Amino acid sequence: MEGTRYQGKPRRQWIKNIEDWMGYKYIQLKEMSMDREQWRKKTREWSAAVANPRRRKAERDRERDDRNVTSVLSSDYTDENH
Repeated sequence: MEGTRYQGKPRRQWIKNIEDWMGYKYIQLKEMSMDREQWRKKTREWSAAVANPRRRKAERDRERDDRNVTSVLSSDYTDENH
């Protein structure tokens, strides 16, 4: 039968998924890829964010520990001055 179409929600295009995952439009991604250093930096950031959940947890724990150490050090500094 001629002129038929799928019913329901239209199929999602692959590039739209990429844009959503990366947070950039296609043209921006294309321009980024022209600068090799910038592209490497971005792809490392993206892959680190999604690749290994244990690594992400470890990074969050390290950041939390760093914030705690900084707050303790700053409170020690203020205690000594008062």
